[in-house]
Amino acid sequence: RETNKSIVFFLHYEYDRLKYKDMHSDRLNKVRDLWIFQASCGLSFCDMVNLSQDDIQTSPDGLKYITKERCKTGVKYTSVLLQDAIEILEKYNWKLPLLSNQRYNSYLQECIDIACINKHITTHTARHQYATRLLASGIPITTIQHCLGHSSVLVTQKYYAALQDETIIREIKN
Repeated sequence: RETNKSIVFFLHYEYDRLKYKDMHSDRLNKVRDLWIFQASCGLSFCDMVNLSQDDIQTSPDGLKYITKERCKTGVKYTSVLLQDAIEILEKYNWKLPLLSNQRYNSYLQECIDIACINKHITTHTARHQYATRLLASGIPITTIQHCLGHSSVLVTQKYYAALQDETIIREIKN
């Protein structure tokens, strides 16, 4: 197994370019929305497919989150829904417009091409996007581990060590 995977994620302007780009197709607009949803909650494709409105909880201060076990590993996760995820759920009346993983990935690349973003992404890249957003916001790596449902903080560190180094440098510089 490869130990130093390159993490693909969008810079702010790339994320916004995809988020706000009209794909001129209902099918592609839905695919874009699904990816933005995943990038705003960190759910894997399987976990997103198995999500129901009943899974979404609200904290006393109004924060929306999901606490479940991951389909793939059975590891418990607690994912906080960022604002974009909530807006997409509301847009689709809390029932996401799902399709197969293979079609989703294929259509997703069409969206990226239309948005003129020169990166290859998949449904899984959205989890990286969520994690890098949390890390860039100063969220501790152990918290990100629990949000993603990684079995060990070492798994999280393996993938996000380089990004964590960038965060440390930026914080010390500031």
